[in-house]
Amino acid sequence: VGVNAAGDSIWANPGSGCAFIPPPSSDTIPPVVNNVSLTSANSIKVFFSEPVDSSAELVINYTGLGVVVNAIRNTNGDMVVLTLATALVDGVPNTLTIANVKDTANNIMVMPQSYNLVYNGTLSDIIFTEIMYNDLSNIDSLEYIEIYNNGNTTVNIGGYIIAMGVDYIFPGNTMLNMGEFLVIAKDSALVNSVFGITGTHQWTSGGLKNSGEDIGIQNTNGDTIAYVDYDDASPWPVEADGDGPSLRFCDKSLDNNDGTNWSISQKFVIVFNGDSIFGTPGGDCYITSINTSNNNKISINIYPNPAKDLLNISTIGGVYILSIYNLSGSLIKQIKLTNSNNTISLKDLNSGMYYMQFIDYKTGDIIGKKLIVK
Repeated sequence: VGVNAAGDSIWANPGSGCAFIPPPSSDTIPPVVNNVSLTSANSIKVFFSEPVDSSAELVINYTGLGVVVNAIRNTNGDMVVLTLATALVDGVPNTLTIANVKDTANNIMVMPQSYNLVYNGTLSDIIFTEIMYNDLSNIDSLEYIEIYNNGNTTVNIGGYIIAMGVDYIFPGNTMLNMGEFLVIAKDSALVNSVFGITGTHQWTSGGLKNSGEDIGIQNTNGDTIAYVDYDDASPWPVEADGDGPSLRFCDKSLDNNDGTNWSISQKFVIVFNGDSIFGTPGGDCYITSINTSNNNKISINIYPNPAKDLLNISTIGGVYILSIYNLSGSLIKQIKLTNSNNTISLKDLNSGMYYMQFIDYKTGDIIGKKLIVK
């Protein structure tokens, strides 16, 4: 029948009886470009479907990237290295167009082929701040990761690559301001709808493993920008493994890859498939006061108060997320309460006043209390 883009022959005769029709006695298929990759700010590799002739070394056949100094074929003749006179600008989109290249049988490309390219060799202080890796949907369609610019300047992350966990290249001129979050999701429209946010990016392929895995961001040169090896076992909060909450990284001065520095989100969003979803994609995890809703439905007693080393918590049924904050609103401790009577240690808390927030795991109802530690 013909030859596909990879140069393989296709044999088939749908709609008719068995017959043998031999391929042409000579090569009549023109070359195509299979892929283009950046190797540096001045160097680009162009991969063809078959060996090409000297026309591939004519610099006039490569346009859109300024002046091409030279184009050199490899030994097999199916790859060409382009060298640019002027380096590509970090994070800025470019378009390379290839045309008029012939194969060794003198077949010329049928039409020009264009590729969007973004080079970025910069290093920036980007960290991961939220991961929803095992959500409550049937096919993990609410998966997302959140990144944060932890530096002190605006950065252009266009061309950065999520190279582990999922596949995604940030579009050219993707600007991330100091202290700004950005969400990348499996289904951006669904995440925007459920969490009431906008501006979510959608990764190209892949998904986050429920058992945990590496996720990382690299620049074009392969330098690691951000890296986290999350897990569904301690010291990582196990409640994020399909119980509804996302993983949250709140204190951005700590080690981003240490599970003890991560907690579960305490912000109730919606009841989905019979369970509550908790997450704050696109936003921070600090609070400035105790939020209380439907507290007449929740009965929780804490004693003694003031307390010193131990605090007793009595509830009437249900499962609760307890979050303890200091007066500046930073999350200090987070515990899942599954029993009616609980005793927690306060030995790691300094003397002073704290806010306690209890969230009903099923309904999302919230009650707040103040705690004094002696």
